[in-house]
Formats: sequence, structure tokens, C-alpha cells
Amino acid sequence: MVATGQIVSRNEPCAESLEGLSVHYIGLDRSVERRAVLENHLSQIGLRALRFPAIDGKTILPKQAESAQHRFWPFVSIGRRLASAEVACALSHLGLARQLEATKTDLALILEDDARIDIQKLREVVAALDRMPRNWDVLLLNYIHNHFPYEIGPLGASHTLFGILGEIDSAAGYLISYSGLQKLSRIKALEATADRWTWFAVRQNLNVYGVWPMPITTEQLGPSDIDKQMDRDKKTHSFHRKVVKKLRRFLIGVLLRSRAHADCGSWRPAPYALARITRRIAL
Repeated sequence: MVATGQIVSRNEPCAESLEGLSVHYIGLDRSVERRAVLENHLSQIGLRALRFPAIDGKTILPKQAESAQHRFWPFVSIGRRLASAEVACALSHLGLARQLEATKTDLALILEDDARIDIQKLREVVAALDRMPRNWDVLLLNYIHNHFPYEIGPLGASHTLFGILGEIDSAAGYLISYSGLQKLSRIKALEATADRWTWFAVRQNLNVYGVWPMPITTEQLGPSDIDKQMDRDKKTHSFHRKVVKKLRRFLIGVLLRSRAHADCGSWRPAPYALARITRRIAL
């Protein structure tokens, strides 16, 4: 059973817009160095947080990892079974979501232990949440986007809100509403990794958005347990897996494009996506 979080900083939030915001980060008990770096960062920006002990992938037996995931859907979502480290990460995020849902938390900021916060940007985003679509569940504050997002409109004075059209990864930092906590809490068997937000959007009807510029970045602290395990287990993708991956991306894109039209009637690439394409063309 996963233990409850513990307070790592008692400093008051540094802005009125952050008062009442429930802040949590997920980290392994044995990752002492990573924890110390994050706690120091949180202390410097004056943000109060709770630590939620992550489930350790090294303590999960192969049979446990297998029984925790759905028999079919992981092959569709990522083209393979989840590794034990990925199972542990996903169960940690879901465990925290269930704990927050049980305590009727209206709004929470969830971090992983490599997250670094631009406190001014976070203030601005939180202060502008009343301009979010009413049905929002998750607002990603850090992400790795493999396809064009679509721009919805301004979020506050200096940020842009966008929706997603394709695979978007990273669970390093996100805001989640009570409705989002409820939807994640209903997941019984794992179908994808913790950062496969487009999969949650399709399967759990999770309304996921992103913001630019990103208020949260990540710091390279060496390879994670997932990276290490995937390096050990890395195999050449078969033709079948490549076909499944392309088909999955196509189908998810079609479903999310219909949602984009429902949101704003049309869509256009977000500014950072255009800048990325421009750089590629220049190279």
C-alpha cells in the first residue's frame, strides 16, 4: 500500500493566486539526492508542497506488473506491455489521484521530482484558470509534443491555451481539477504509461489542455528508473509494432481533431510548433 504524503516545506505560497492550491510531488524514498534538490528549489520559491512516496519499480514482481495492466490496451496505446518501472510510475500517479479525490480536492498541482517551476509563470496561469473551458480536467504545464497542437486562445496576459491533436508526453507537472481526479480514479487496469495523455483523453474522456510558455521545465538528474529499464529491455521494433504505432497515431488524431472543431470551430498550430518546424527546415 502506498503511504500518504509528508510535508517537505512549510513556507507559505509566494502569491495570493497560489493560496489554497494543493501542491504535491511524487518521488521514490531511495532517491535522496533528487528529493533534496527539489526541496531546495521549492524552498527558494517559497512554495509549500507534500511528498507522495512513489511506488518502487524494483520492488514489483513480474507477475504483479503483468496483473496491474490490461490484457489488450497497452499493445494499442504503446505497442507493447508496460515495463515494471512504467507500471510503478503509473500506479504512483493514480494512487495520488485517488487520495486527492477521496479528500475532495478541487485543484491540485502534481509534480515529479525533476520538475523546476517558474513561479511567475505559474502565478499567471493559476490566476487565469477562470478563463479555462468549463469542462477542463488537466492542464499540462510541461510536455513533449510529437504533433501539432491547436491554439484555442489567450490564457491571461502572456500565455496561450491549446488543445492536443496527437501524442503528447510528460507528467512532470500538471494542474488537475476535481473532475479530472474522479476520471483518473476510475481506472482499474493500466492501459498506458502515466504520461500518455492523448490515450486518457480518448479512453477516459479526459479533457486535456496545455499552456505556452511552459511554467515548468525539467532538470537532467541522470537517467530515471524507466530509462534504465528500457535501455536494458530495448529491442528492435518489429514491422507489426511500427504499423500499430502509425495506425494508433492516425486514429487518435482523427478523434482529437473532432474535439478541436468542437472547441473552436477550427485549429491552427501553436507558435512553438511553428518555430520547431522552421528550425528543422533551416537545418
